Amino acid sequence: MLKSRFHTVQRRNLRAIKEILETRFHAGHGEPERRLVFSLVAAAFASRIGCPDSIPAAAIDQSQDPFTLILEWLKSCDRRFGLALFYCSNFEALRLPAVAVAPLTHDCIALGSKLSIEGLSFLFEKFVHAGLHNKNGVFYTPIRLAAAIARDAIKAARIHRAPEAALRILDPACGAGVFLLEAYKQAIIDAGGTLQTSRAQRVQILTSSIFGVDRDRDSVEMTKLALLLYIFKEEQLAFFGEIDSELPDLSSNIKQGNSLISESQLDLMGEQEEAFEFEPFEWAVHFPQVFAAGGFDVIIGNPPYGLSRDNQIGSAENVRLKQIFVGERSGKLNKYLAFMVKGYRLLNSRGVLSFVVPNSWLGIDGGSAVRKLFLSERTLQCVTLFDSPVFDEPSVEAVTFRVEKGVRADHIEVYRSISLEHGKTELINKIPVEECLKHAGAAIPLAWTNDTSALMEYLNERSIPLAIHPAGFVPMIALQAYAAGKGSPPQSPRASKERIFHTNIREDHSCIPYLEGADIQRYSVHWSGGFLRYGPWLAEPQSLERFSGPRVLIREILHPCPYVMIAAYADKPLLYNKSVLHVLAAGQADADEMLSLCAIFNSKLASFVIKYAGRKSQRRLFPKIVNGDLKDFPLAKAFSSYVPALAQLSRSMLEVAAANSGPDAESAEIQNKIDVLVYEIYALKNSQVETLERVLTNR
Repeated sequence: MLKSRFHTVQRRNLRAIKEILETRFHAGHGEPERRLVFSLVAAAFASRIGCPDSIPAAAIDQSQDPFTLILEWLKSCDRRFGLALFYCSNFEALRLPAVAVAPLTHDCIALGSKLSIEGLSFLFEKFVHAGLHNKNGVFYTPIRLAAAIARDAIKAARIHRAPEAALRILDPACGAGVFLLEAYKQAIIDAGGTLQTSRAQRVQILTSSIFGVDRDRDSVEMTKLALLLYIFKEEQLAFFGEIDSELPDLSSNIKQGNSLISESQLDLMGEQEEAFEFEPFEWAVHFPQVFAAGGFDVIIGNPPYGLSRDNQIGSAENVRLKQIFVGERSGKLNKYLAFMVKGYRLLNSRGVLSFVVPNSWLGIDGGSAVRKLFLSERTLQCVTLFDSPVFDEPSVEAVTFRVEKGVRADHIEVYRSISLEHGKTELINKIPVEECLKHAGAAIPLAWTNDTSALMEYLNERSIPLAIHPAGFVPMIALQAYAAGKGSPPQSPRASKERIFHTNIREDHSCIPYLEGADIQRYSVHWSGGFLRYGPWLAEPQSLERFSGPRVLIREILHPCPYVMIAAYADKPLLYNKSVLHVLAAGQADADEMLSLCAIFNSKLASFVIKYAGRKSQRRLFPKIVNGDLKDFPLAKAFSSYVPALAQLSRSMLEVAAANSGPDAESAEIQNKIDVLVYEIYALKNSQVETLERVLTNR
């Protein structure tokens, strides 16, 4: 996680609000209790920075009915801000005893006194909406990252506009308003760097420049609150005059709805009855002034990363989204890719789009249509990488990108973030757009150089993709043992958690030896002794024929250079899951051919190919090889002529592995012979070998 002082402080506040919940509702708590605690903290914070609807602590202590008093306080806060956020009708059922109200309120007031506006948004995302994040593929954006994206996007948009021109800025999945708050801070500084100091100017900028949409009603209200609170911010009170002056109405700026689906699209599909379920949003109707001018000038944000396979997109909605984005998707729908396309469509002819998204979009098959869109129109200006995780969730490695319509980009600038805290980046590469368009699926190779590009072209000229090579290899994904609702009978959610079909003993004939990922080692398998009960109860069992006979197994997670692939030869009945890929024979399996292919996969040349052209191999965290990489792997046209020699070297490695517990001088010598022979198969020159090995050692 990209740590900062802000992050440290807010983590402490998050622990504090959780402690309030646990301490004051120790008998049990749910969503109403959690929401009440947040509302009291938010009301206390709003009172501290200028909202006049405060409640004296003494009044709570002296009241005969303090619970009703605090509910009235929350209602008054909603009235003051014109929101439906502080008070919830389900609070009424709590009816806290008087003895419990005072300590709860005092705790919340104490915490509210320590917060910032950004900190309040953090608590909303991490405390109120904590359970929705993984469910919907939503991740909280660090404030420094949101600030950097907003600053750079607005700066880019202003370059080609008159200094006095107002920008229309959108976050189409605004959440708690983190991006819009940072955008507003930038918007009130004019193109010349002058801070707008009058209240009238600031309100005018807010109501004419800042726009947001979110599917969650509470998020819409929280975004409005964050923006309105900024007007009350203590250090700005001198500019604003009386703190009880009328607040702007943001109901025309921040709206609830589904950014990806419009009513007109449902009408065209004859699905009007689904309008309520999908919460469609008609952009031109809700923001007529924006689209009268051609669209938004700046679109920023952190869109949901929901996947249909993880049930983060409902089945009915998934069908509709596939229809709507049929021309911009490949295979399963990734919601963030749909947001990238939608954002691009909502821009005017000189608009700027900048999101933080998973870095896998640079290479995965599902992102090919989006990449081709940006690349063919020459609008992708830059990509920024991060050495450390951006989010708390370790499974997501993110990048930022910036697209600018009306500004031709023949090269993509690749930056590395040096210090998010101070907004420092360094330019590490410039990738020709034409180079990307030559790649399968228009993948964007972050490690591109003239030498690596030339070497890859050379290899491709002397090769045939593995999936169509005359040798007859079939790369495949292995079985999936667990998935709620799949299998016969359908699996329960606990099946995967408890691994109910795994066992350490062979209970009956259905129990077949099972390989964990770590059991796959270079050239050979080292079975750890587990079994899997095979049958229709598995989520995706597949035919047992695929798990017997000569084949090559490849671990999904890549190893560090210089040997990134871990491939093993197997010919016995062994089961394994999707974390292991395998290459089968199209016809009668030939052991020597499989052993030879295993040797090539374990070579330095294969490492270079996967590191350079792999769809998910450029990740810093959990780099992977996917089945598409195997299908596209350039297998030398001369492969068959070298099968006897390669197979013999593979057998030698198997013998050494059987006799030793780990790598030794003998295995290193054999591996060197394999590398040299593979270079010969592909007819590499000495200079090309030097380039390849330099890439693998980062020299």
